[in-house]
Amino acid sequence: MNDIINKDLHCHTQLHVSFAVIVLTLLTALVGVSCSIQRAAEVKYHKVAAMFVHNMATQFIEPQFKSLEHVLNETGSVIDESGLDAFLNEGNTPLGLSLMQTLALTPYVKSILLADPQGRFNAIPHLPVEEHFDAKERPWFLAAAVRTLFVHYTDHYPSKFDDKSRSVSVSRPLINKEGVFLGTLAMNVDLEQMSYRLRQLMSPLKGEFYLVDRAGDILLHSDVGNLFRHRVDRRLIEQMTNGADHLFDAKRQTHLYYYSFSNPDWFVIYAVSDARF
Repeated sequence: MNDIINKDLHCHTQLHVSFAVIVLTLLTALVGVSCSIQRAAEVKYHKVAAMFVHNMATQFIEPQFKSLEHVLNETGSVIDESGLDAFLNEGNTPLGLSLMQTLALTPYVKSILLADPQGRFNAIPHLPVEEHFDAKERPWFLAAAVRTLFVHYTDHYPSKFDDKSRSVSVSRPLINKEGVFLGTLAMNVDLEQMSYRLRQLMSPLKGEFYLVDRAGDILLHSDVGNLFRHRVDRRLIEQMTNGADHLFDAKRQTHLYYYSFSNPDWFVIYAVSDARF
């Protein structure tokens, strides 16, 4: 009788061990498959997010700046010494009318600025300035002509004409046919107008899309109330050395997909929280 009971117990033990081995094997396999699927999904969405920020930077944002630079260069190429001098003295001149037409046809420009090397200044539309206003102190002013393929983008700076606003300008030197430096042509960029188009974006993952400068301050954002606010830590900006890549912000638990421009030295960023990802 005891032998029969021992055999039954031994048989049950073997069945339990076999069942446990099968269950553990299945669990191990399921965990492995689950991790593999999760990893494959992560790789997929990293690629999707990286492609999204690359396409938005090159096909959506960069063309706007290239168009602005083209208008700036085309406008500067037709300004001569006599036209500039007349405009700086009185403003109501053929050059002034031409600049008004340019302004009307360029939606991302708030104003067009002109100054000579001595600091004489005029703008379209006309901007009232103080008696001792010196254009040479403004960030967009170029003290001399430097041969370069690039136009000059300023950092954001306080507006001289509105204490509550900040500006970003793009400028280029004016040079006549003899190579003489005549002055500076600049345009104040309407970053709010540019930002409104970002509201139409359909991103692959729910996240935040914006443009920042080298200091990490926002220059373009779908919510214009965020313009010029600090958003990205300088230590992360310093790591953005490649043309396009992915970083993880451990402090905010956020994935940052970025694309860097050469001129201006700005970064397009697509931020997705790790919880959302």
